[in-house]
Amino acid sequence: MLRNSKKYGSWALIVGAAEGIGAAFIEELAKLGLNLILLDKNEDALQKTIQKTQERYSIQIESLVLDLTEENSISKIIASIQNKEMGLLVYNVAFAPIGKFHLQNKQVIQDMIQVNATTPTLLCSYFIQEMKKRKKGGIILLSSMVALQGSYGLAQYAATKAYNLVLAESLHQELKEFGMDILAVLPGATATPNYLNSQPKKVSLFAPPVSSPQLVAQTALKTLGKKPSIVVGRGNRFSAWMLRKLFSRQKATHLVSQNIQKVYDFSEEK
Repeated sequence: MLRNSKKYGSWALIVGAAEGIGAAFIEELAKLGLNLILLDKNEDALQKTIQKTQERYSIQIESLVLDLTEENSISKIIASIQNKEMGLLVYNVAFAPIGKFHLQNKQVIQDMIQVNATTPTLLCSYFIQEMKKRKKGGIILLSSMVALQGSYGLAQYAATKAYNLVLAESLHQELKEFGMDILAVLPGATATPNYLNSQPKKVSLFAPPVSSPQLVAQTALKTLGKKPSIVVGRGNRFSAWMLRKLFSRQKATHLVSQNIQKVYDFSEEK
């Protein structure tokens, strides 16, 4: 569990930092005294968050405005963190278009793989090689409750989030001997700007309750080093338990799909 800035190192990289869960991680890590490199493609929102943080905390903050669908994005990230004692990676960003898979164009499909799978994997590889030298470090990958089963309208997103879940759980086992802590965090519905702007409807028992971004960040930092993965919130954990223990995987996917179809309007899609 991360209690202070000395456990892993003096710098943390937060990918997807401008708003929502990323901004909540900034707050929690700034409280601990970590210096931060903050990456987001929304420059205005990122600078506002940085200004608020610098007014409250005496830490070093560097920013990197970058669209992760760019071909050379990984090299730009690595260039920005070289020669720093990077102790923690928080990969929070996700590309999550909602809609039927067969209607998504080739570029959307490629971008989702790039942002949700390729980039976190390559960053994990870089961080792990550097952290092994110091025999300490932490990595937090934001997965999702939808990673626990498939879902109508979220096929590729669910698949990429399942990839991150299994990647983190596997690395947790591999890297314990090197003093590294790896964690997959599975939020349910979270009151981020993107979620609220989508104007989702409240539905049935199996629809996870809406969490705050602060709860996601706090849960992640409390769990890091203890478990390979964590579902955020008691209500979400109960829902996940019911879906896994009381229903077949096929039935769980059906129930989640029913809820997704109530939350989002697919009526105009063919």
